Amino acid sequence: MNKKYGLLTAIAMVVGIVIGSGIFFKVQNILTITNGNVWLGILALIIGGIVMIICALTFSILATKYTEINGIVDYSSAVVNHKYGNLMAWFIATIYYPAMTSVLVWVTARYTGQLFGWDLTSANVMTLGVFYLVVMLAINAFAPLLAGKLQISTTIIKLIPLFQTRNVADKEIDFSELYLYGYSSAVPEIERDIF
Repeated sequence: MNKKYGLLTAIAMVVGIVIGSGIFFKVQNILTITNGNVWLGILALIIGGIVMIICALTFSILATKYTEINGIVDYSSAVVNHKYGNLMAWFIATIYYPAMTSVLVWVTARYTGQLFGWDLTSANVMTLGVFYLVVMLAINAFAPLLAGKLQISTTIIKLIPLFQTRNVADKEIDFSELYLYGYSSAVPEIERDIF
């Protein structure tokens, strides 16, 4: 198997997958469920983080024990049986990856549409999602090194708002506004410096 990615790309892939895009829009749902109780929301995020760490440790143990290249399919075959491994492969290929890819391009198109003030259910957003899907497929299939650099860049871009949250930490936030009108109405004007 040819090496396509280096250590920095691998780290960016793991950090990018763990952070994902959900951290930017799930906070609103968590605060809604907890009735704006920030500490209960943080506790929910910590519990979710602990579950993710346990899952990551489980996968790391399986990865050191079973060194084949098919990941979860090989783990399923080894731990349960070969038939279950085949079912896992079909599930990943026909349900999990298509669903995950659809959500990722839809969220990306949705954020872009929101940036341009488009209706989030408009044909423009859906067309942009299909465009993103084709472009990302082409980049990953035909230029894996460029895909690695894109992964590093997007991970850094996702980290910028997380570092900016320290600017908001000392501000008064009205969480009732957050549920109804989104982040821009709930968070008061903040300084524009990143660090």
